[in-house]
Amino acid sequence: MKNSHGAPQKGPPQHWFFGNAREIAGDPLRYYAEWADRFGDLYPVRLLNHRCLVASGPEPIEEVLLTDSKNYRKHFVVRFLMPVFGNGLFTSEGDFWKKQRKLAQPAFHRAKIERFGQTMVAYAEDAARDLSPGETRDVHADLSRLTLLVACKTLFDVDMGDSANEVSTALKHLQDATTTRIEQKFPLPNWVPTPAKRHLDATVRTLDRIVYRIIEERRNSSVAREDLLSLLLGMRDDDGQPMSDRQLRDEVITLFIGGFETTSIGLSWALHVLATHPEVDHALQSELVREIGDRPVTIGDLPRLTYLEAFLKETLRLHPPAWAIGREAIADSTICGHPVRGGMSVIIPIFQVHRDARWYPEPDRFRPERWLDGAAKTLPKMAWLPFGGGPRACIGDAFAKMEMSLILATWLRRYRFEPDAIAPVAQPAFLLRPKDGLRLRVAARTP
Repeated sequence: MKNSHGAPQKGPPQHWFFGNAREIAGDPLRYYAEWADRFGDLYPVRLLNHRCLVASGPEPIEEVLLTDSKNYRKHFVVRFLMPVFGNGLFTSEGDFWKKQRKLAQPAFHRAKIERFGQTMVAYAEDAARDLSPGETRDVHADLSRLTLLVACKTLFDVDMGDSANEVSTALKHLQDATTTRIEQKFPLPNWVPTPAKRHLDATVRTLDRIVYRIIEERRNSSVAREDLLSLLLGMRDDDGQPMSDRQLRDEVITLFIGGFETTSIGLSWALHVLATHPEVDHALQSELVREIGDRPVTIGDLPRLTYLEAFLKETLRLHPPAWAIGREAIADSTICGHPVRGGMSVIIPIFQVHRDARWYPEPDRFRPERWLDGAAKTLPKMAWLPFGGGPRACIGDAFAKMEMSLILATWLRRYRFEPDAIAPVAQPAFLLRPKDGLRLRVAARTP
C-alpha cells in the first residue's frame, strides 16, 4: 500500500521496547500521524509483546468495520470495562449483540428522539442563565453538568434531585476509574482485588442500586412516560419477550455514560473552535439571527441551520471525542491482502484518518465550508467516522447531533466566547478530553 503522499511505503516498525511503548502511550496522536505518513494505510506494530495492525486508511477500515465485521470483536481493552457496562450494546458480541441492537433500535428512531428537543432547549436555557458576561469559566465542567441533566431527564425522566446527584457522583468516579484502567501499562485481570478495583466495585454497586430502583418503580407504575427507559421497557423481541432487569441495567448505563460524556466533550471543543476562529463564530451567529431571531430554537429549525451542521461536522472531524477504536480478530483472515492472525489487535486512529490530506485539503485548517461546497460528497465511506462505522456504529449518533445543535444554538444567540491565556491541551485517554478542563471568557452578544 502507499502512504498519504502516494510514495511506496518503507519498512514498517516491527518492534517497540518498553521505553518506546511508554512514549507512544504519552503522545499517540503524534506517533500515529508520523506512522501514517511513513508507512501508509495499513502497517504492523508491536507494543511490548502485543502484535497490532494499524488501519489508517478508508479501504482497510471498511474491511474491518463493514465487509468482514463478523470476524472482529471489540478490543480486549473494552472487556476490562465489563464490570461497569455489563453486557450492553457497547461490550456485547455476536448473536446476543444483534438481538439487543434490533430490540433497542426503534427507541432511537428520529421521530421518537425528536420529542426530547424541547427538554434539551429548556435545560440549555437554564444553564445559559448561569453564565455572566466578563467571567472566565471552565465551560467543559458547565457542559458536563448540562449534558448530565439532559441525560437524567431523557433517559429516566428524573430532574436533578438527590438521586441524580448520586448518579453524578457515581459517574464521575466511573469516568476516573475507567480512564485509569485503560491507561494502565500492565492491566491486571478484573478479578484481582486491588484498592482501585474495590473502589470501582463500590461505585458500580451505588449506580446499580439507583438504576435498579428506577427500573422497579417504572415497572410498577401506571403513569405513562416518554423517556428512553420507558421506550426500552416497552420493546419486545421476536419471541415477544421484554428485556430483563439486568439487561435493562446494562443498556441504561451504557447509554448514560456514552451519552452525556461524549456530547459534553464535543461541545467543549466546539466552543474552543469558536473562541479561536472569530470569522467562524460570526458566520454561525449570522445564520442563527437570520433563521431564528430572538425566539428559542426548535427541532424544526435544524434543517435550515446548514452552517451549524457543517460547523459540527468540521468540529467532529478535527476533535472526535472517540479519537481511536480497536478491534480484535476472531480467526485468521486478511485485510487488503495482509495476513491477520486470530487474536491480533487492529487499531483505527480516527483522529489521524480525519486529518488525511488525500481527503481533506489543508487538513489541519478548520474550514466548515468543505461540508457545503460539495467536496465532502467525494469522501470515501470510512473517511469520516466520529461515531464509528459499519453495523456497530453508535446507536445514539442522531440523538447526540441533535443535542449538540440545540445547545449551541441556544448558548450562541446570547453569548460569544473568547480564549483564555491558557490554551487547552487534548488528552487522548479513553476519550479525547480537554486536559484540565477548558477555560473561556464569556462575552455578551451585541446586536
